[in-house]
Amino acid sequence: MLLSVREIEKQFGGEQVFSNISCTLDEGHKVALVGRNGAGKSTLIKIIAGLEETDGGVVKVTSGRTVSYLPQEIAIGDGRTGVAYIQDGTDLQPHQFFPVLEGLGVSQQVAAQKLSEMSGGQQTKVLLTRFLLEPSDILLLDEPTNNLDIPALLWLEAFLAASKKAMIIISHDLLFLNNVTNRVFELKNGALTIERGSYGDYLERKKKEFDRQMKAYTRHQEEVKRLEASSRAAAKQVEKGDALELSDSDKYVARAGMDKASASQRRAKVIRRRIQRIEEVEKPFEEEPFTLELEARQAEGDIEVGLDEVVAGYKDGISIGPTTLTVKMGERLCLMGMNGEGKSTVLKTIAGIVPPLRGTVTKTEGIVLGDLMQQHERAGRDTKAVDFFREQTSRSEEEAIYMLKKAGFAEQTMQQKVGGLSSGMRARLLFAVFIALGVNVLLLDEPTNHLDMEAITALKQMLKKYTGIVLLISHNRWFLEGVEIGTCYEVANGTVQKIKDIEQYIKAAQKRAEGMIGRLKRVLR
Repeated sequence: MLLSVREIEKQFGGEQVFSNISCTLDEGHKVALVGRNGAGKSTLIKIIAGLEETDGGVVKVTSGRTVSYLPQEIAIGDGRTGVAYIQDGTDLQPHQFFPVLEGLGVSQQVAAQKLSEMSGGQQTKVLLTRFLLEPSDILLLDEPTNNLDIPALLWLEAFLAASKKAMIIISHDLLFLNNVTNRVFELKNGALTIERGSYGDYLERKKKEFDRQMKAYTRHQEEVKRLEASSRAAAKQVEKGDALELSDSDKYVARAGMDKASASQRRAKVIRRRIQRIEEVEKPFEEEPFTLELEARQAEGDIEVGLDEVVAGYKDGISIGPTTLTVKMGERLCLMGMNGEGKSTVLKTIAGIVPPLRGTVTKTEGIVLGDLMQQHERAGRDTKAVDFFREQTSRSEEEAIYMLKKAGFAEQTMQQKVGGLSSGMRARLLFAVFIALGVNVLLLDEPTNHLDMEAITALKQMLKKYTGIVLLISHNRWFLEGVEIGTCYEVANGTVQKIKDIEQYIKAAQKRAEGMIGRLKRVLR
């Protein structure tokens, strides 16, 4: 056994987050730690990493074993180069870790730059390289797929699947979890449920168990109804017998009626006892599904976003284009490509946040823009969630509370400051704002980074019905499968090129990843 967790508990502000949590981790265990946003997943993994105290219980790492922790939030913008940063944590020479950097899509030229000069995605990959190569026995990964492009994500998936190390992973990428893990820890209502098998196996067993319980409950209800109907029929027979005893002058007829009533009375008692003896079967608990319903505001004329010979980028920096395209109401456009190639820059140029270096971006009148990432970053951290909603939407307090409840907010959470909310709850807050405003152009830059499975599912369902324009950057394959993207473009080498077949694009990236991992077997243990 590598690690044991015994009866740990944690409170925040006097409220119990979880209690009596126990589990073990052994060689070859690859665990998916799942649960809603706010369930305490990140807190639990920090406790296991030794970075946060418990309010009870013990975490014990077997003597001689070591733990590495990859945080969700990354901040390494210091003066070291990427190469120096990796060497400081691994004592490896560049030729030993360059294959990992290459697999994640970081060139030797980029790795030689200072961390402070790299994009956020490139910094993430440098940190991930050091983390993967540190001499440790247990990997704790909190949202490792955030900010990874598809080629890097598929490489990481193949690397972790081939690794012999034990690991606990928090992720909202269903396919990633399904392809890497062989156990599931679900944190729900302060308790931990442990299951063997992949995440997909777990979901299937969970559904079968729910269906079994629902069938048992239905059969129970039907039997009770049948017995109650028999009881009522017997009671009516008793009433008829009573009536005969009082009014029938023929003693033989009366006696027959009384005997029949007496038998019915005995039968009714037997039925009542049977009803009492039937073991009570509770209806299985089914959580009310979280839903998002965004109705795009209509305008008198057409709603369109157009790019005419647009070059996006920065002076003395990255440059992408020229690009010409038009997106109309109801259409969905997805940008893909490696980190650092300029996908977010193109999206910011369309939004009007970054002016084009050349060309023209046009947006027709009547457009109501909802930019999840930018508004996520600009949300006033010291403002209460309910007050932020009212400032953005001009709604009354009563309307704000009603709409935030529909977005999954408890009244206590509405009173928290935006800065104190989890990233997932901030995303839910912004979607509630978008719904109130009737946003008809949605800009989504990696929206699944901030949402739990429940909210990702709700977003998928919402986008299926949404009649506005969607401009999207995402590398979550499970999410993309359900969004029904119309057109995909790859941003690479300073150009924006149409992807003819997204499935072939992903298959090619997967083949690349598997080939590179095959050559990296000596690094894995």
